[in-house]
Amino acid sequence: MSLGAGRATKDAAIDLSVGLVLKKKIGEGIGKGEIIAELHAAKGQELLGAEDMVRKAYTIGHNKPAVREIVLGRV
Repeated sequence: MSLGAGRATKDAAIDLSVGLVLKKKIGEGIGKGEIIAELHAAKGQELLGAEDMVRKAYTIGHNKPAVREIVLGRV
């Protein structure tokens, strides 16, 4: 939502020109300088906040992460 692609209320507008494109999946190898995600923003201010959130969401290491279930439960 920080880029403007989501809505805080049902009446809020959605900016279809902004968003996040993930270039790699969990556990997939990456090389130095390789792009793992692209952010598209309409305003520089929004981009800086979103970039920080995306950087904090990733952990890069030598070992593959444990496999987790995609569906955690059913209601």
